[in-house]
Amino acid sequence: MGKFIKRFLCLFIFIIILGIVLNIVIKKKNIDPDYYGFQYQEIYNRQSSINAIIIGSSHATHGIRPELLNIQGYSFYNFALNGSNPEFHFNWYKEIFRKKHTKPEYIIYCVDWFIFDEKILWRKYEQDSEYFSSDIFINNLLRYMEFNTKLLILNRFPVLKHKTIEDLIYLFKNNTNHLFKNDYNRGYISYEKPYIHSLDPSTESMVINQINYFKKFIDLLMHDKVKIIFVNIPEYGSINDYKSLQSMVIFKEIATKYNLPFLNYNIGITSNINNQREYYSDWEHLNSIGSYEFSKMLRRDLLNIIR
Repeated sequence: MGKFIKRFLCLFIFIIILGIVLNIVIKKKNIDPDYYGFQYQEIYNRQSSINAIIIGSSHATHGIRPELLNIQGYSFYNFALNGSNPEFHFNWYKEIFRKKHTKPEYIIYCVDWFIFDEKILWRKYEQDSEYFSSDIFINNLLRYMEFNTKLLILNRFPVLKHKTIEDLIYLFKNNTNHLFKNDYNRGYISYEKPYIHSLDPSTESMVINQINYFKKFIDLLMHDKVKIIFVNIPEYGSINDYKSLQSMVIFKEIATKYNLPFLNYNIGITSNINNQREYYSDWEHLNSIGSYEFSKMLRRDLLNIIR
């Protein structure tokens, strides 16, 4: 019996040590882009002077350069994250940003026509638990009626998060992602692809849960007296594709209800950016040249709003 217990303890200790080692190795060879972690590190930076932030999906991450907005008296940072939807934004702001960062005066909320589509915008709040501070992680874990505890735990540790055969093969490969240029700056990073692919806006999907979270998020920001600016980033396509979209109707209704500025660069403020192929990595993402030109245009329009 004594030998069995000793062997069991040795096996248990070996598994723990192996798990710790694998966790360290996999974390260093993180499959997720590095800038995910950078976004969260900036939230926890108590010395930050940021008073205007950008949120949204990858459209915003790769489309708006905060350093080009440089409006006097305001410091911008791009906190947009790939695949993030209104439910993510609501929880991210309420559970993390609101608690760990000073309140911004302005939020530029980048609203996409597919913002309510959970298949296109797939990111769940709990999936980012690897980047949560310890107090937030424990707090969310204990609130099991509100959050998915399984996702919180599985995504907290890289060894549990990246456990497929493909993930393990990745450990032995060069992990350079050639789609992202090495130009990270205040949350912005360039995205370059060699071809254009299209997604027909007529395939618009409206998930009620996401619409409700969108409205809840706006209500929360209004309660916190944060000034909101809606921005619809330009896409490669025809203006007629966007006029009949139900999402655009919702954006306009909420903007009107709360008297929010709405800069729609696919309807109303179209320009040569919308039809210049060389400005895009694909139908939706501006490339480094396109983001540069658009950020300069956005700054000019923001000067009429931010005073």
